[in-house]
Amino acid sequence: MTIEKKEKKSYLYTGFIFLFSGILLLFYLVKARGPVGDFITVFSKLFSVIVVIYGIIYLVRYNKFYQENDVKFVIKDNTLFFDDKEYSLKNKYLTLQFNQSPNKELFNVTLNLEEDKKSQTIFKDLVFSLYEMEEFLKLIKPYRKNDTCLLEDDPYKIKLFEDGFSFENREILYKEIQSFKTKLIDVSGALYLDIEIALKNNTKIEKRLTNGYTEYARAIYAKKLFEANSKEIPPIVCPKDGILGTLLAIIAPLTIFLLYIFDDSMLPFAILVFVLVIFYAFFNNISEKKICKELLKIETDEKIKKEYKSLNG
Repeated sequence: MTIEKKEKKSYLYTGFIFLFSGILLLFYLVKARGPVGDFITVFSKLFSVIVVIYGIIYLVRYNKFYQENDVKFVIKDNTLFFDDKEYSLKNKYLTLQFNQSPNKELFNVTLNLEEDKKSQTIFKDLVFSLYEMEEFLKLIKPYRKNDTCLLEDDPYKIKLFEDGFSFENREILYKEIQSFKTKLIDVSGALYLDIEIALKNNTKIEKRLTNGYTEYARAIYAKKLFEANSKEIPPIVCPKDGILGTLLAIIAPLTIFLLYIFDDSMLPFAILVFVLVIFYAFFNNISEKKICKELLKIETDEKIKKEYKSLNG
């Protein structure tokens, strides 16, 4: 197949228009209104900076989805031909990573050839159209680690499949992993999950996931499967609310009522104390409970997949 040259000029023109418009507006405001000004001036300066940033983003997109020449890519008799080089595909895997343009019509693709503990890059950052990408995936399908559809619309970086998972569209088998670590991070009340995956081919993946409890649960479930040697993991049991929280929920209104009767000046203090205690009792580890519920959903989905597969051969 031929991967044709590409130039998304709308990104280039939009980038330059935004960039120069923002710079000119900011220059005018600083010259005409000075370094400071009223609310409208300050807001306009902020707006001009945002326009400049958008201009830079579009120029980066233009560079990312620009390809200078046509490129030939051929697979024949278990041999891959690319850029005047030959690669044997016997007992090897092809893995890819890609990013999509915002309108999802272009793909920036990197292709790797993996064998046991070795990995080499065949090409990096080639630009595919949607049609080329579909044809390309058909061509490399026999040499992928899994036949899941990589083009399905999924907002999450991690996708689970039998014997492994994909991370940012890169397929990873559990047997290829040397170590898998996860750590929940609380940053000013926002919860993130750090993952560290060391592969046997000396590749390391270190990322902070920010996409919410469903994605965190996928990563943690994948880690559990790796630790279980990709066999069935022990049943997931989520923690229940402790007896302390239940008791406080019962006695708190009664205690406040008694305090109000005998010393109403203590009422604000009593309310504050009990609200804090109840909040701690009920909402401590709430993030872990939400992730656990997502793990239960994944566990159920995986059981359904296995039952379906066994029934349909």
